[in-house]
Amino acid sequence: MDKIELKTGDCFDGNNGVYKNTQLRICGKNITIKNVTIENSDICIYSNYNCSGLKIIDCTFKSTSNNCVKIIADNLSSVIQGILFDGCSFYFSRMGIELQNHKNSEEKIKDVTIKNCTFEGIDDSADYGYGISLSGYGRYTTINDCEFDCKKGIELVGFSNVIIDNNKIKGKTNSIISSNSRPMDNVYILNNELRSKLFLYGLSDSIIKNNNIYCSYVEIKKSSTTTLVDNYIESTGHYSVMLNDASNNIVRNNTLNQTSKSNWSVIRCYGSNCSNNTIKDNTIKRANKSGKAFDEYDGAHDNHLITSMRLVINSK
Repeated sequence: MDKIELKTGDCFDGNNGVYKNTQLRICGKNITIKNVTIENSDICIYSNYNCSGLKIIDCTFKSTSNNCVKIIADNLSSVIQGILFDGCSFYFSRMGIELQNHKNSEEKIKDVTIKNCTFEGIDDSADYGYGISLSGYGRYTTINDCEFDCKKGIELVGFSNVIIDNNKIKGKTNSIISSNSRPMDNVYILNNELRSKLFLYGLSDSIIKNNNIYCSYVEIKKSSTTTLVDNYIESTGHYSVMLNDASNNIVRNNTLNQTSKSNWSVIRCYGSNCSNNTIKDNTIKRANKSGKAFDEYDGAHDNHLITSMRLVINSK
């Protein structure tokens, strides 16, 4: 495979050319890559340098067995700041874009913008299958006006101050998924169309608002001071919303359309650490009368149903 090194201040303009079996290696700051197609079986763009100021514009990347883009900040002594992806297409096996900072607890990736991009998984049998992975500690990332068709749309594992706005995310298993023990605050998921499960773990001071969500159910786990408001959620699972060992959250003014006839509870509070959540002013539609509109299970306690929920049976 050919490897092209780009150093501080370089501009790589592919003039709409196609480069096969080629990897661009980012070895400095303020580098611009535009108007190029890169196709190979490995990583298309790779960096373990401080690549602050990196701009990737109007490009297409295809990796048949790996990431399109992998940027690693683990061992850097400085902070990567100011990365832009605009108008790009990513066809990938493992991940479209991975921003990684695993080996420390410092925020070493900041000020990232990903907009007007498309992400398509090309191998459903491959591991991971993430469109975007924000993995490790980082802050201030905006993802907007993008389209995803892959196993898992966006992974959040440690990034705070993230805005996910006006995207269409079709995930085979998850639209947005977070995990691990890294805490994240000020995550805003707004105005998106999300198709497949939304799983949020370790959030605080966050808002999920004005989304159209079609999924098995929405799960908010080990999170606090997070608000789920003004969403339309059409669910096929045993629940529409599960608060799992989560406390001090608000579920308000959502329309919850539970189409499953094996529904257990439309809103379930679960686990002994699930307490002091507020549920109010939601409209609930159920396929039949089985199950409950709201319950507390497996030790959940002191959750507050403030006002009566509007309930419609046999809704289609």
